[in-house]
Parts: sequence; structure tokens; C-alpha cells
Amino acid sequence: SRNSDEEELLDEELDEDQILANLSPEELKELQSEMEVMAPDPSLPVGMIQKDQTDKPPTGNFDHRSLVDYMYWQKASRRMLEDERVPVTFVQSEITNKALEEERDRPEAQEASVKKISKLDPKKLALDTSFLKVSARPSGNQTDLDGSLRRVRQNDPDMKELNLNNIENIPKEMLLDFVNAMKKNKHIKTFSLANVGADENVAFALANMLRENRSITTLNIESNFITGKGIVAIMRCLQFNETLTELRFHNQRHMLGHHAEMEISRLLKANNTLLKMGYHFELPGPRMVVTNLLTRNQDKQRQKRQEEQKQQQLKEQRKLIAMLENGLGLPPGMWEMLGGPMPDSRMQEFLQPSPPRPPNSQAVPFSRRNEMMKKPSQPPQYKTDPDSFRVVKLKRIQRKSRMPEAREPPEKTNLKDVIKTLKPVPRNRPPPLVEITPRDQLLNDIRHSNVAYLKPVSRRREKW
Repeated sequence: SRNSDEEELLDEELDEDQILANLSPEELKELQSEMEVMAPDPSLPVGMIQKDQTDKPPTGNFDHRSLVDYMYWQKASRRMLEDERVPVTFVQSEITNKALEEERDRPEAQEASVKKISKLDPKKLALDTSFLKVSARPSGNQTDLDGSLRRVRQNDPDMKELNLNNIENIPKEMLLDFVNAMKKNKHIKTFSLANVGADENVAFALANMLRENRSITTLNIESNFITGKGIVAIMRCLQFNETLTELRFHNQRHMLGHHAEMEISRLLKANNTLLKMGYHFELPGPRMVVTNLLTRNQDKQRQKRQEEQKQQQLKEQRKLIAMLENGLGLPPGMWEMLGGPMPDSRMQEFLQPSPPRPPNSQAVPFSRRNEMMKKPSQPPQYKTDPDSFRVVKLKRIQRKSRMPEAREPPEKTNLKDVIKTLKPVPRNRPPPLVEITPRDQLLNDIRHSNVAYLKPVSRRREKW
């Protein structure tokens, strides 16, 4: 064919030896490496087939001392960069200014500073950091532990929140001191201990604190090392606490477990004030129980709030009625006995106590009122401008007559029309069609069977 003839011509024209002879040594090495990748030797192991890519010219002679100095310089420069990122606060030094000047003038201190600058970057050591103290923490929480503990113990009324979140390396003894100091505190509302390394001992101390404290409303102990026993101990003490409304204990180092979750949902039934819980339950049963209990507590709080509002409204109405009776000269309780309407809270601005009036305008006792009606009353003489007094205008409400009003008799319903609207119910309603399966048929036969109808079956003995 034509294609085969062309291939034969190409084979005759290509001379491999001549092509290889014309290649340079570098091209031959590249061709050899490419051939090793395309068609490796199957007899060689895999590790030897891979291409060697480690050939490079040496950078210089090895010097151990220079390598150690370079590593020290790199570590110190990285530390200086981290210190520059953190805000630095000046702290009052115990040494006076004269002592600082004397130390700077000493030749030993100057030589030491020159050595440090020679090893490190002089731009980063422009300031003398001997009298500086880094007070900021990487977490960003700038709470003064000693000062906060002292204020908690002194029951400072200005301290409403204690935030210890994310503070590194707090001693366990200090955490216990904080928790024990919270027992007698009456002003702190929010106590946060998230990510401080609290363990079961701190959890037990928190449980005892909740039995005695009556001011804390929010407790946050997330991201700690508290196990299920510590959480159950805290939940068990919530039945004695009636002020805590929010509790967060999610993301602990150890899983609480199914038994602990069931116990938490059981113990929460005795508490009526907890409204929020920061934890994701693994089991659906305790999750639904806790959700229903929190909803119940929210409903109780809402009803309590509504009851307080009603009591406040009743108190305001009684106050307005007393002001009305005092203004009209009625004895206490007479307004309700006369069936007067309940005053609105908007009437309070009109019933403010007015300045004392002259003796002629004072209220006359009830026994002498008839005598005053017979004599012609003189108009009251105002010593001041009469417009300065507020005039109380009362609505005249017509009293209800004792005779019963004539009411129209209700229309009689026509029973025949009602009967026509009703539909008759069939007495013999056919049962619903249900498809009977073979299993149902077999069970029905077994129920209606009798021992008398059973046939004996002969058992054949098999010989082995």
C-alpha cells in the first residue's frame, strides 16, 4: 500500500548513528536521562530509577561557629519582632533616675551593650528594654489577676463582671481562690472562665459556689478539662440556685458521655430559672428534654413578669383612687363602694397635689355640709392667680337604673329546618376493605383451631 511505502522510505532516509554522532556531550546526557524516564531498566529497584536532582555547586566551606551564631541571631531577631507586635507599657522602675544614669556610665555596661548590638540588628535595639515590661498577653485579655481577686474579696460594688477568658498559665490555686471568693460576692453578675485549663477540682468548687452565691446570672466554663462528673455536680447544685439564667460548658477536652447527658436532663427538672444552656447534646432524648425544660422556664419567667406588671398597675390605680377620694373629700374606700370607674393612668398628671389653698377653700366635714348649703356661699377669694391651680374635671356618668331593661325575646329556632340540615348516619356501615395476607390468614386459623380437630402425625425413626 501507499502508507507502507512511505514508511519504508522514511526508515531508509533516517540514519540513527549519524544523528547520534552529530549530538554534543550535553545533548547526549539529556537524551540518556529522557530515555531512563521513558523506558527505565526493569532490573533496577525503584529508588535507583528516580532521577538524581541533588547535584549543585557548593555554597562555601562549612563553619560550625558561624552556623551557631547565625541561628542565635535568627532566634533573637524573631523574638524581637514578636515583642514589637505586642503593645508595650512602661512600668515604674524601683531604681531611681540617678542609679540608672550611674549604671549607664559604667564601662562594663557599655561593653555589654556593644556586644549585644554587634550580634543583633542595631535598628531593633535602639531603645534600652531593661526598664520595659510587656504587660499585654497574646490572648488580648488584660485583666489584672491580683487586683481582680482583691476586688472580689472586698465585694466591690463597681465590679459587675469578672472575665478570665483565655488567660495563659493561671495557677490552679488562684482559680480556686477566685471561685471561693465568689461565694460571698453580691455584685458580680457575669463570671467567665473559658479556656483557662480548669479541671474537676475547679468544677466542684463552682458547684459549691452556686449553692451560696445569689448574684451571678451568667457562668461560662467552655473549652476546659472538665469531665462529666464535674458538670453533673454543677447541675446538681442548680436546684439550690434561683438566680443563674445562662450556663455554658461546651467544647470540653473530654466527652461527657451518654450517662452524664441523661443525668443533666434529669437534674434540670428541679431548676426553674435557667433559660439558656450552651451545650450540644449527642443523644436526641436528653436534647429534647432539656429544650422542653428551658421552654418551661421561659414561660414561667414570662408569667411572673406579667404578674408583676399587673401588680404595678393595681398599685397605681389604688394610688389614683386615693388621690380622687382626697380631692373629693370622701372617706377611704367610698369610691369603690359607690361603683366609680377605675381611673386611667393618664389621669395622674391632672391629679397632682396642688399647693395649699386658703382656709375658706378647704374641704368641709360631711356633718356640716347641710348647714353650708342653706347659707349663701360666698365665692372663694384667691390670694394668688387662679390660673396657677389645676382644676379637676370629672365626667358625669349616668347611674344605671334598677329597673331591668326590656329585652327582646330570642328567636325560636325551627326544629324542622334543623332536622333537614342533618344527614342520616347509616346503621350498617360496611367495614373497611383490608387486604388479608397469608400470615394473617394463618394466625386466624390458629386462633379458631381446636385440639379435637388436630390429626396425629407419625414420626419416623431414622437410623444412623
